[in-house]
Amino acid sequence: MKLEIAGAGIITTAGMSANEILQNHQIDQANHGIQNITLNSIDGNALRRTTQYSKVLIKSAELALEQSGIDLNQVNKERFGTIINTVYGPIETNLKFAKSVLKGDPDLASPMVFSNTVTNASLGHLCITFGFKGDSTFLMGSNPIKYSDFLFNKKTIDHILVAGIEEYSEGLAMEYQNFYSDNLKHAPAECGAALVLRNETNEDALGYIYKSYGMSLLSNPYWETANENEFMENLNLLYKEVTNDFEDIDLVVLGAVGTPLEEAEKEFYSHLEFQSIREFKSCIGEVFGASLVAFIVLALQIFNENRDIRKIAVNHLDVSMNYFTVIIGRE
Repeated sequence: MKLEIAGAGIITTAGMSANEILQNHQIDQANHGIQNITLNSIDGNALRRTTQYSKVLIKSAELALEQSGIDLNQVNKERFGTIINTVYGPIETNLKFAKSVLKGDPDLASPMVFSNTVTNASLGHLCITFGFKGDSTFLMGSNPIKYSDFLFNKKTIDHILVAGIEEYSEGLAMEYQNFYSDNLKHAPAECGAALVLRNETNEDALGYIYKSYGMSLLSNPYWETANENEFMENLNLLYKEVTNDFEDIDLVVLGAVGTPLEEAEKEFYSHLEFQSIREFKSCIGEVFGASLVAFIVLALQIFNENRDIRKIAVNHLDVSMNYFTVIIGRE
């Protein structure tokens, strides 16, 4: 695997660029929904039919495509794929629709609103907006980077827009607050993050994805007591494989921050020889299925800030207890 990252975009309540988010350092805990999203690719009529979930996705895609400099009129859109990853999908849209049905509100229970409760409706909005006609997939709590490599290996696409998307839901945030009580470090927040990938090499590339790894602990750190010993044993096996392939990793992005395995992960990496260890969840909050792509977008900014950093291991522990590691770098 060697995939070029041609463009990257991110939209959160902490900022509309990786630089702004990292400069702010910490998300505003009192504001988890993104306000006043301006879309350049949708006209007024279509915008009124677009939910917040789709707006966040399309805006992150706009930012990534703009940075890539790709002229969509000059590429074969039949070979432009899309992969979206999420955990909860358009949960707020679903909750509003359910309430409207219970209340017997005929306006909110319209077919237009109902169609947006379908998780992949936003993927349809994205493809229609930009004209993408290649392979498209909506993943639930998975690794979109690994799946991107799979699609490129099929040789049916030239470009892929990969995105992670979660919208803010007050109901979900309240449930997490009730479960964690005073121990909730990073509340659920809204985020859209996108990458434009292509299977080639260019001098102006933001960076490259070299390889993706993963493991499953078959238990859930959000709802069950996490087994730290099992986690450490599996993480040791995973990173033996990683360091065997890449001896020159400079920086590690923590993936288990905000879970019961946070301290175990920190302890594990503290014994390895890396220039630096970073975490991004304090910057953007708990964004679930958007985390992996968002962490990669933010890690790319580190390349701009520190020219000595050449390779970064980006980690993410999802709610299904899958731990992913993606190695990114620059030439």
